[in-house]
Amino acid sequence: MSRLGRNARSLLIQGIVSALSQLFVYKVLITRAGTANMGAWAVIMAVTGFAGIAGAGISAGVVREISIAGVKGSLQKSQVVTAALCLTLVYNFVLFWLLYYGGTAYIQHTLSGAYFADLQSVLLLTLVSLMIGSIGNVFLSVLDGSNLFAKRALIVSIGYLFYAISSGFLISSYGLRGLSYSLCAQSIFILITTLVYLLYHRILLLNGIALVRSQVKTLFGYGTSLQLINVIMLFFDPITKYFITQSAGLTGVGYYEMANRLVMQVRNMVVGTSQVLVPRVATFNKTAAELSDFLVQFFKLNMNIALLVALTISGFSWVVSIFWLNKVDNLFILALMSSNIGWFVNTMSAPAYYYYLGKGRLNANIVQHIFFALITVVLFMIVPVNADSSISFVIPAIALIVGSMYLVWVFSRSIKVSMTELIDHRLQLVTGILILSAIIYLLVFSYLPGLVYSILFTAFVVSVMIFLVIKQKLVVTARSIFKV
Repeated sequence: MSRLGRNARSLLIQGIVSALSQLFVYKVLITRAGTANMGAWAVIMAVTGFAGIAGAGISAGVVREISIAGVKGSLQKSQVVTAALCLTLVYNFVLFWLLYYGGTAYIQHTLSGAYFADLQSVLLLTLVSLMIGSIGNVFLSVLDGSNLFAKRALIVSIGYLFYAISSGFLISSYGLRGLSYSLCAQSIFILITTLVYLLYHRILLLNGIALVRSQVKTLFGYGTSLQLINVIMLFFDPITKYFITQSAGLTGVGYYEMANRLVMQVRNMVVGTSQVLVPRVATFNKTAAELSDFLVQFFKLNMNIALLVALTISGFSWVVSIFWLNKVDNLFILALMSSNIGWFVNTMSAPAYYYYLGKGRLNANIVQHIFFALITVVLFMIVPVNADSSISFVIPAIALIVGSMYLVWVFSRSIKVSMTELIDHRLQLVTGILILSAIIYLLVFSYLPGLVYSILFTAFVVSVMIFLVIKQKLVVTARSIFKV
């Protein structure tokens, strides 16, 4: 298997471990703390998500700079990391206090006083864990840029298992605070383990620590564009959760958080494989036509896999509902299917997103995320979500679809191929089936609730999945791209 294939497989395994760990943790949280606490945790995550600004742009910049440094060796890499750590620490200091005081005000405004006192300490602990995590991400990015995705996947996977196991014990004793303790422990484990590995294998050198102004300037310029993307996207989450809380209450936002987190964790299994494009595109030394051909094949494979994942979530949505809620809940399934379709289209656009990261041209990525935020705000303002709270689950999906399709269109123009070449008629057909089957299931289930109908729906979806695998020759395509 080629290095590209090994990297993609490792990131896929990491995504699976991450998704299963999150599934387990949320099951424990719902069972032992209740759906309302799940909703309260969703509000906490909406605030602390902004902590990702501290490392989002910097980490991606480190991957690109380490890839370009290549054979220049450990000294050059150490200088890149020194610059990245300095910028991350500055961002951490500023963001910590902004998010703590701003988040406290947001929680107080969004939730009742009964939750406020406990959640203030949970917010503090969660922010600490994410700040530690942003420093750890700098070192993980060195592994990515050095094409050591397998090592990164192993460390992160063990970290997630540690997080899941510790959460199982700590939630019972400390509730949401126990979950925050587990996040802190996970971040510390990943940080220490990654740093020890890099130093032991002399990928980084302690005597190479030096603050080089040109490195700081390069990372700052590249990182600022990505941080702008992150800021725009992060407003998408709290705005959505604020409106859902107002229209559907804590239970509704809890359902949205559960559905969204599940889809995101499963989505990361697919998107993770696209991360290998950043060092590949940054160091690609063949003709533009060869790069275009490779990207078209990669895009089609990614979309096929994304379709399989989306169909699986849709077909077994009622099983997830029973697992988490001990019943088939129509509102939760609506939230899950809406998130599923919106994030499927976004997952489809992942190769385009990482292509622009590798090229260092981020304007299209920025515009995509502006679409996400603007469409969400406009629709929530003009659509009467208070009249029907279920509508609030559909609005974020519409924003994701429009913004993601814009990025795919720009990508097709950049690599000089048509949209129909990227998304052929068979893929269009299966995508239509995915969307229509979700709508039909939700409409019919309102009149024919029960396991028999749900099982028949699952059987239909599975048959579509088998058709997709056979007709699209996914195994053969994957082997040709990754040269298994």
